[in-house]
Amino acid sequence: MTLEAVCLHAGLSRAYLQKSFQSAMGVSVMKYYRYLRIARAKYYIRQRAWTMTEIAERLKFNTVHQFSACFRKVEGVSPREYAASVRSWIDGDLEGTTVVEKGDAGETCGHEG
Repeated sequence: MTLEAVCLHAGLSRAYLQKSFQSAMGVSVMKYYRYLRIARAKYYIRQRAWTMTEIAERLKFNTVHQFSACFRKVEGVSPREYAASVRSWIDGDLEGTTVVEKGDAGETCGHEG
């Protein structure tokens, strides 16, 4: 999805949409979209039903590497590291688990205009 596609669908100019959304939500349109994609990825990972490649495809990333890089920018860990931590937590093995601060999601992660 691109910002231009959103603007076309909403019938708004790019500048107006960006300014209005930023004012209302406190975050840019594309940053919000990126967070939504990664939130969905985390849900899929917790379900343990799909491979990382399948998750990347479901979320319309061009490659699994692009998905992994975007996930790391938003969450501060790779999707595989997140999956391992979720498995440890679900399985009750919290020994040795460390808290990781989230990364800076200010950079783009593909499909953004």
